[in-house]
Amino acid sequence: MPFHSGSNATPSAKLATAALPRRVAAVLERVLALVGTEMQGHLGRMLNEFEQQLFLLADHARNPALQSGHLDTLAKVKVNRGRLLPGFLREVEAQLAGIRANSRRNDADGDERAMPFRNLSLVDDQDLDEESVLRDISMRLEARASLPLHLLGQRFGVLAGCAAFDAERIPVGPRAFAQALRESSKALQIGPDARLLLFKAFERVVMANYDQFAKLVNDLLVKEGVLPSLNYVPLRVRPPGEAATVPSAANDADQAGRAMQAWYGWPSEPGPGAGSAIEDGALFSMLKELLAERRVPGTGVAAAAPSPASAPSATEAAAEAVSTMADTVRSDGGQPAGEERDATELVELLYRQVQQQVRPDSKAQDLLAKLQGPLAQLASADPGIFTQARHPARQLLNAVAESGAKWTPEGETDPQLPEHLERVVEEVASADKAGPDVFEAANRKLQQHLQQLARKAEVAERRQVEAARGKEKLELAKRRATEVIEAEVRNQPLSRFVMSLLKQAWADVLTLTLLRHGEDSDEWGKRLAATREVVGIAVQQDGLAFNPSLTGLVRDALVQVGYHAEDAQAIARRLTTGIGDDDDPASRTELAMRLKSRARLGEVNAAMQSDDRPYSPAEQVAFQHLRALPAGSWFEFRQPEGGHLRRRLSWYSTVTNTTLFVNQRGQRVEQMSLRDVVRMLAEGELRAVTAENGPLVDAAWRSAIDALRAGRQGGGTHGP
Repeated sequence: MPFHSGSNATPSAKLATAALPRRVAAVLERVLALVGTEMQGHLGRMLNEFEQQLFLLADHARNPALQSGHLDTLAKVKVNRGRLLPGFLREVEAQLAGIRANSRRNDADGDERAMPFRNLSLVDDQDLDEESVLRDISMRLEARASLPLHLLGQRFGVLAGCAAFDAERIPVGPRAFAQALRESSKALQIGPDARLLLFKAFERVVMANYDQFAKLVNDLLVKEGVLPSLNYVPLRVRPPGEAATVPSAANDADQAGRAMQAWYGWPSEPGPGAGSAIEDGALFSMLKELLAERRVPGTGVAAAAPSPASAPSATEAAAEAVSTMADTVRSDGGQPAGEERDATELVELLYRQVQQQVRPDSKAQDLLAKLQGPLAQLASADPGIFTQARHPARQLLNAVAESGAKWTPEGETDPQLPEHLERVVEEVASADKAGPDVFEAANRKLQQHLQQLARKAEVAERRQVEAARGKEKLELAKRRATEVIEAEVRNQPLSRFVMSLLKQAWADVLTLTLLRHGEDSDEWGKRLAATREVVGIAVQQDGLAFNPSLTGLVRDALVQVGYHAEDAQAIARRLTTGIGDDDDPASRTELAMRLKSRARLGEVNAAMQSDDRPYSPAEQVAFQHLRALPAGSWFEFRQPEGGHLRRRLSWYSTVTNTTLFVNQRGQRVEQMSLRDVVRMLAEGELRAVTAENGPLVDAAWRSAIDALRAGRQGGGTHGP
């Protein structure tokens, strides 16, 4: 399908004349004004850089012809650059003006069935290159700005009076902007190679801070009263006028962490990894108070949670060793130093919770044991590990723990990851003093590798999604071909054998014609005319003469969809000569058997075929919840033996009734019917992964805080 933003609004659509409520139109006008304000400068800078690139290409051209071409493109850009912004805004306005019409078309359960087949036509190499580049740009931006786009989708759903928009359909989303650029850049009158260069400049200059732009639109909609209380992630409240200062190393690790979160889909706190010293100190003081209340009277030691009777694991052994080490660090009064003791006990509490989520036989257990001592040492001087979700040491601990998490089957992690984890853990464990700089350096190295794995997973997932979308297009074309044939043969006295040839062999021809050329093409018109002529010959209509060229047309068309030349000739002769059931029953039966054993074009597993049965009330709620989730959300499957298995829902279709789940490496691991997924959601066998059950260490730390508060009279319910 050619690249599109998800909206079918015509470029001539205007907000002033759109069939929208006055209040909605006024809000969208303000959104458009914001787009104009932001894009005016950005598009100008993009064109400036684009012109500079063209000049450099001309200056370094290897031959006069190339140089002349670049200079000619440069001249066209200078002449026509003033037409880009107005055209861009017209396209965006069309997207905004059509949100309600498009929502009605897309919200119906059978909306994909009505998809116009001109969108299914194959395109030439130039269009395919542009579509691929723009699609890749959009997917990167959607991953980078998944949270603000999720909030925008909810708010535009309110404006459109429908369910939340996904990222592809948001009128000011990355795909809408990419489509607006593609259409408006035609005014520059430049060639295909130059257009691809322009698209890359667009991503680099205009969309570099798209997440900030999306936040501006969200803020505007909040001011306009569109879901003003909607908030997906709790924000830290800092003292007025205080700004956190972060070393450059932390910034690097933070950027890598954001890339990982974009793939794994964990909602996270905004801002850098280091928090306010005042805030961290206050939270740590609260934790120490909880520890003091929990300690067994007269011992000064926190009571340990009961554990099953079993041989101690590597993690438990390390915890005991760290506890013994802490007892040797004494103050003048003969007691373990307060900060070291508190930090050690908090690390032990955290490790007990982490251990419950890590496979006992995994390599991660040994690596966690090696990290526990350095973590306790660091925590006594830097309590940020307990209070900052993006703390380098906490990120490192989480990466190690999740490599052996129970929710990931053994063998699904990248084979190179254990080696990298062991290397960085050894660097931390062998350091003379595991201070913040040691953890920052180790985490930065690890996050760079994790970022590479995330990119590989994204590419692998994209291939799976494209394949699934291709099957959906094929199924749509197949259904349309079937509809056409059924309309032509309705109430016609055709023999069963001819009917079978039409609904099998000739249906494949119509399906391929739709995919290659679209329903508005001359080729499709010719196939329709041939269909009517074949049906007319079969019922021996008066005045319909035999057409020898029709036999060749049908034969050639069948060969194109993969029929053997001999079978294609036999089918074409029977469809175009009017031969009836009395013709050589043996050969007819033989041909019918060969057709029956042949795989059909676009054949879909019967278990995955569209199911039109209505959902139960609980399933309908689950389906609406599923549609409102951000694209690429993670889910947990409840396992019969206990525990959960995590999978990412990359794509689903109400046309083919299929879903596509991938693992952390972007590999397809589950392909279930959509109805089964909805049923599992309704019955609690499947649940979406949220911030509360997201990163392993974060969830473990919340559980540790809950364990601390369980022994406190009148304790609260929320952890730091």
